[in-house]
Amino acid sequence: MRYVSRIPKQVPADQVIVHNHVRWPGPGTPLGLNGFRAWLQLLEENPVEACHCGWAPELPEHYRVVRPRSAS
Repeated sequence: MRYVSRIPKQVPADQVIVHNHVRWPGPGTPLGLNGFRAWLQLLEENPVEACHCGWAPELPEHYRVVRPRSAS
């Protein structure tokens, strides 16, 4: 895993870009604000799911961390 300070122009073929569970603050917000972080990783490295939050629209796809659902 390698944290990024900005959205990469290209993601290496063997990796995906992932962000954490923190809600994306909105357009123009720098990574790191309010704990919103992103990184490059191998797809199988940690549990992730495709994300459609609107962050990084210039990329074909990005992912978010899968958070375990709490038992109610």
